[in-house]
This record gives sequence, C-alpha cells and structure tokens, in this order.
Amino acid sequence: MTCIAGSQSCTLAAEEEDRRVGQHVYECPTARPPDGKTDGPPVTVREGLGFDPDGRLTWFDGSSGEVLAKEELRPEAAEALTRDVTYDPWQHRALVFESDAEDQGGAIAVHPMAATEPGFEARRHWAWVDGRARLMALPYALLSFEEGHGERWKVLRDDGVPTVSVAAPRPASAWLEPTGDGYRVAALVHQPTDDTTLRQ
Repeated sequence: MTCIAGSQSCTLAAEEEDRRVGQHVYECPTARPPDGKTDGPPVTVREGLGFDPDGRLTWFDGSSGEVLAKEELRPEAAEALTRDVTYDPWQHRALVFESDAEDQGGAIAVHPMAATEPGFEARRHWAWVDGRARLMALPYALLSFEEGHGERWKVLRDDGVPTVSVAAPRPASAWLEPTGDGYRVAALVHQPTDDTTLRQ
C-alpha cells in the first residue's frame, strides 16, 4: 500500500508471509519523517493507494477508508500472486507491479491519476519483469528492485533510454536524498553473510 501525502509518498511493506500484497485495503496511518526524527509534527496522510480483493488498483481516503476510485476489473489482476504499488508525486500517477499466476514473472504498468477528481486514466504497460519486483518512484523514472536470476536494481526512464541494472539485495527501506545536481537513493539492506543492517 502506498500513502499519498501532498508531494510525499511512503510505501508500507506487507508481512513477508503475505505475498498477496494489498489483498485488502487498510487504513493508512500517519507517516513520520523518513529520517526517523519525531521532534516535528507528523505528516497527515489523507489518501492512499492499494488493491481490492479482486486485485483492482484502488484510490481511497486514508481517514475514513472510503473508496474514491477503482480501475476497471481485469481477470489477470485477480490471478496475480505478488503486487506492489508506489505513488509518483512528480507526475501524479500510480506505478504498479503485478506478477503472473505462477509468480515467475510479471509486468510493470503506469496508471495516470486524474487531476481534478479521483479517477484513473487508461492503464499503460511499461516493462516486463523476469521474477518479482518492488517499486520506487523517481523524478521522471522508476527504480525497480527485482528478484529473478539474482537480486538487482534497475532504473526505468520515462524517455525510454536503456540503463544497466546493478546487482544489489532488495532493501528493507529506501528513500531519496537530495544532492547538488539531483538525487541519490539511500537504502537499508541486510547483508547475506550477517545480521547487520547497512545503509548504502
């Protein structure tokens, strides 16, 4: 489930045992700043994205749980074993990964979100994934944390320019940090050889 809070987004990880991510719509809690500080006011999350029991992408009110909009019913959505959604605040769109029925691969799709009132515009296929993926929105791009033939990170650019994937474990948490000429991705990952959590 992804929470929409103005220009910010926070992705809430599902339990590892529950691979049908977002099988139900949950109330979105108040989000804390990404640096973990608690000395400032919390960010009130007013709206969120999730999935209904039929696998449809759902836009809902984070306070009341009221459904504001749903995508059209698609039979293949209900068959997906793994799902993920992230909100892109730069282009006001939902980015969704949906696995196949065997959970061996899947697809990433773009769901533009209407600007004037809750609603989804036509769904657009973006990329195929060999394995499973978790998603993170970037400015005019998408970062896909993929698990297939090994774990890797891959940037998918809006302009279609191909990029080379980097071998790295799937993070437990990831966020953007501003730099002098843009952003860099910081992440917490578990090294396979020990129990420590590292920041990259």
